[in-house]
Amino acid sequence: MPNLVEIIKQAACEANEAAKPMNLLMGVVTSESPLVITLEQRLPLSEEFLILTKHVTDHYVDMTVSHSTATTNIEDHKHSYQGETEETNIDTHVHSGDAGPTGQTTNTGHKHSYQGQTTSGGGGEHGHNYSGRKKILLHYGLKQGESVLLLRMQGGQKYLVLDRIGEVSVKGEWRNDS
Repeated sequence: MPNLVEIIKQAACEANEAAKPMNLLMGVVTSESPLVITLEQRLPLSEEFLILTKHVTDHYVDMTVSHSTATTNIEDHKHSYQGETEETNIDTHVHSGDAGPTGQTTNTGHKHSYQGQTTSGGGGEHGHNYSGRKKILLHYGLKQGESVLLLRMQGGQKYLVLDRIGEVSVKGEWRNDS
């Protein structure tokens, strides 16, 4: 049975720990899916113990842009098209073909199919402008091997993942305009 001095020491230690509402820690992502972060090579934390900020998750943001795509020279090219008209609601109409009106009159509603191909001559430049408020996906999800900064919440049951230490891993396509 613990004596009175040991009980007082334990109570003082517990009160001291409770006075620290948060504790700053470092960890390493040891698994992406399911997410596991290991603290100082010892304690693996699964997603149920983690609170993730936007700095460490894939998420969408609105961005205002005013840009043009790279301009490229184009050779001869073609675009195919095909479709079907809406059903006509005209009581009678005359069909036309490549050689002019066919003389055929139809009294019932029906649809027409169409298809074809456009051709563009080469030697021109081609590009597109885009501007306005656009929805952009930021790929900020944690990757295996990344170091992270965490706050241990009071009680030690939850850990707030504040941010990664170092750069976000970039794998997208990038233009080099130099």
